[in-house]
Amino acid sequence: MTITIPILAPILAFIIIMEPKSHPFHQAAAIGLVIVNLMWFFKFMTKYWAAAQQLGQKPMAKSTPRKGNGNSGVEGNGFMASPTGAGGSRMKME
Repeated sequence: MTITIPILAPILAFIIIMEPKSHPFHQAAAIGLVIVNLMWFFKFMTKYWAAAQQLGQKPMAKSTPRKGNGNSGVEGNGFMASPTGAGGSRMKME
């Protein structure tokens, strides 16, 4: 995408615009698509650049802990409940 949007899209639009048999609506669509593609490209790149700049400045946010006691899904006494809450199974604690 980083090569296609800024490099190939304008080239293809130029070919469509310079084609003598090309309909004016196709030419207008080619110009519009290039403008929209470049707008999104610059938007993505500015967000990427901002994220890359902040990477070294502040630590990454910690993920929120999951529900439970933090024993890998093991509730008390080796009983593991299913994610839906229906039924359960006995785990062998060693």
